Amino acid sequence: DRPAIGVDRDHPFVVGVAEEMDRLGVGVAYKGLHFYTDGSQVVPQLKIPFVILGPGEDSMAHQKDERVALRAVSDIADVFISYILHLDEKEVFQ
Repeated sequence: DRPAIGVDRDHPFVVGVAEEMDRLGVGVAYKGLHFYTDGSQVVPQLKIPFVILGPGEDSMAHQKDERVALRAVSDIADVFISYILHLDEKEVFQ
């Protein structure tokens, strides 16, 4: 029972992650998700921006036949690596 959390789409951190996803040809979807994340406890205390970024379809989470394509794991790993490698070009916490 936690309040909803969010971050503006135009926040530099969100923009930076989306840029890396675009650069790598990984689709960007801006949407709210209706489930629990530990971010609901960490984000308000630390007052930091966040995105939920992982492989697979959120509709498959916690299902009897939950699965994720290996290509999706590789694509998201590439996004994380690319974002970190280009971090010096970004204004993350401005």
